[in-house]
Amino acid sequence: MSKVLFISYFFAPHNDAGTFRSVNFVKRLPGKGIEPIVITTTRDSILEKGGRIDETINQGLPADIEIIRIEDTNSAFKFWSKIKLYRIPWTLCYRKFIDVYASWSRSMVDPAVEKIKSESIPIIYVSCAPISAAYSAIKIKKRTGAKLVVDFRDPFTDAYGYIFPGKINWKVAGKIERQIVEEADSVIVNTNEVKKLFIRKYPSFESKINVITNGY
Repeated sequence: MSKVLFISYFFAPHNDAGTFRSVNFVKRLPGKGIEPIVITTTRDSILEKGGRIDETINQGLPADIEIIRIEDTNSAFKFWSKIKLYRIPWTLCYRKFIDVYASWSRSMVDPAVEKIKSESIPIIYVSCAPISAAYSAIKIKKRTGAKLVVDFRDPFTDAYGYIFPGKINWKVAGKIERQIVEEADSVIVNTNEVKKLFIRKYPSFESKINVITNGY
């Protein structure tokens, strides 16, 4: 059975809209001859960020699935937020502070690289949001040579759900998005409309942009 390193910050038992697509993928992959090894965050980190835990989301997951849980310490965000100046690093160091999950995304790189090398895993799958996870996954790809599959549950720079500190940062975000699409070996989106949007923006990458809807 082939293996895939499945990076998804939002995963069971995190009761969040972003969780369910990844959980359902993981449930079905073994039936396709693929063993997922999941990297996600911890229960304590979920609760600390105000998230909710629902153990019923675990139902149906393979009993022997390996889940590597990495704490989201987010110390930099906590410091700047405490003194109410988070907008300063967010604006001036945007690539480092893309989103509030950026520190977690950086911290999972070394464990991911170690796992890929120790088990000769050929594929990295990353679910985004958070976009910082996909950005960090580029480093994992370069350090391991594994193929990178990026699943955009939503667009990034064209989505209403993302906030940018300024127009310059929005342009930087556009460069980050393009870099992710360029470095990915395959890009998955969840609607035909998003596929058309990405093809308009990145016509030279049309052949690697694919649709897997939420209903499969």
